Amino acid sequence: MNLRLILEQSHGEFLTVEKTAMFQTLLAEMEIVVFPLIDSPITFEKIKDDHILFIGCPSIPFDDSEISAILQFVGEGNFLILISGSGGDYANNSNLNEIARYYEFEFNPDYVEDEKHHHNFSRIPIIHKFKKNPIVKRLKKLVYAGCSISILDVSTIPILLTDSDSIPVNSPVMAISEKHSVIGIGGYAFFTDDPISGIRAMDNIRFVYNLFEYIKSRFTKKVEDIEKVLITKPKQLTFKVAKKQFNKLLTLNTEKVNELGEKIDKYWEECSALIKVQKFDQAEQKIYSIYQELLQSIDLVASQIGNTFSEYNALFPKFKGAVLNDFNKWYEAEAETRSKLDMIRNNLKTILKQEHTQA
Repeated sequence: MNLRLILEQSHGEFLTVEKTAMFQTLLAEMEIVVFPLIDSPITFEKIKDDHILFIGCPSIPFDDSEISAILQFVGEGNFLILISGSGGDYANNSNLNEIARYYEFEFNPDYVEDEKHHHNFSRIPIIHKFKKNPIVKRLKKLVYAGCSISILDVSTIPILLTDSDSIPVNSPVMAISEKHSVIGIGGYAFFTDDPISGIRAMDNIRFVYNLFEYIKSRFTKKVEDIEKVLITKPKQLTFKVAKKQFNKLLTLNTEKVNELGEKIDKYWEECSALIKVQKFDQAEQKIYSIYQELLQSIDLVASQIGNTFSEYNALFPKFKGAVLNDFNKWYEAEAETRSKLDMIRNNLKTILKQEHTQA
């Protein structure tokens, strides 16, 4: 299937359409369709039908409503690529870290340099330290220009690192949040047509290719189960087939709701631990962000059930009666999960307020 990539251009991005001709050609060959977004603000309505949001070193901050739209986009199973530049937010007049911190990493206000291993200039270092990942398959040397990245939680995995001769030493310049489909890269030159540090330099083009092959494989893995249930040629859809498919979808999404129940337990444990050690600001952020992500996940599976039920019920008059018992059981489980999430969130907010007052 073709993937749709939004190339964000409405916040003064340094990575522009004009500077990325080779990158766009490569994406086209990979059946990834690029759509520049030139009108701000970013809203969920504008990007909800797309698969990848690509933000290439903005120079205008995102407002709160835009950040919420981006979080919702990720929460619904889509991919986000955040790219900074030398000096991080401070030098580029951006607030990418307000987004990145939700996914357990941040861009540092520095620039990577290496007097020993570089390409024409110490601030264009050669990256040759990689963590095992499909993205680094058959890579030997990359030309880099940008800042380093700090990892805030073990759930976020560093992929590319500086070496012991670099400043800063042994530091990530690319990371992937495993809890979410979010990728952070400290420099945008990889994707440009720049002859020295751009996509044609050393193994940079293979890196870019591997990156989007990784995204395509992850996206396929996320949707293939749902597609197996939902994709049927209209001429083959009978009452019997519709009932069978709907029951499969109920089973699949019941498993997902049960998994969300386990994530809610982890939500309680993670936020409680932060409150216990008096990391109140971080706890407050986590209480809000994880709640929103879990709520959006519940909404997604519920909408899949509801939309499919409505579609099949309109086609087959006897459908509702045939599946109503299982349908009601599903909604009872879904409502119980929502109630649990709200209870945990409210309890965390109460405990946080009490502990903050007493501190």
